[in-house]
Amino acid sequence: MYLCIINTKRMKTNITLIIVLISFSISLNAQKLNQTIFDSKAKRHILIDRCDEKGLNSGKFGEAYKKSYDEYIVNDSIIKEIKITPDLNITMVIGTWCHDCQELVPQFMKVLHALNFDKKKLTIIGISSSKKTLRTSIKGMNIQKVPTVIFYKHKKEIGRIIEYPLFSYEEHISDILSQ
Repeated sequence: MYLCIINTKRMKTNITLIIVLISFSISLNAQKLNQTIFDSKAKRHILIDRCDEKGLNSGKFGEAYKKSYDEYIVNDSIIKEIKITPDLNITMVIGTWCHDCQELVPQFMKVLHALNFDKKKLTIIGISSSKKTLRTSIKGMNIQKVPTVIFYKHKKEIGRIIEYPLFSYEEHISDILSQ
């Protein structure tokens, strides 16, 4: 009986140790959202790697974000025609140091809000002015200019908006999704 108690205690200790190690490993690999670094080329703090709307609304970028978001008028008649399917995912690569991003990213986000696009299906990646990241891979995305918005269906790219939309975000999204 004494031997069973010792083995049970060891087993509990081993299981606890395994759980702690797994949790630690997961937390090490989890990517921080809205991480900032100082970009010496841009001479300012920037968002790097994965970020979300909370990050976009903070700091100097947040000031420009709010202004451009509020000023953009969404074309509701085009929004009504756009069909969002469950298999649509979007990746947006941005540079918070970039003037074009300060103007265009909020406009794109306002259009996504009007479309009721599921924010879990949107990946926003901040890059440095030398188009580098710390932990998030953009290899294979062929990023030349920012913002670059890439549309995927079934994990296959179906279109992209590079820097400026052709006419408006609403029309460009409609064109990409109607193909």
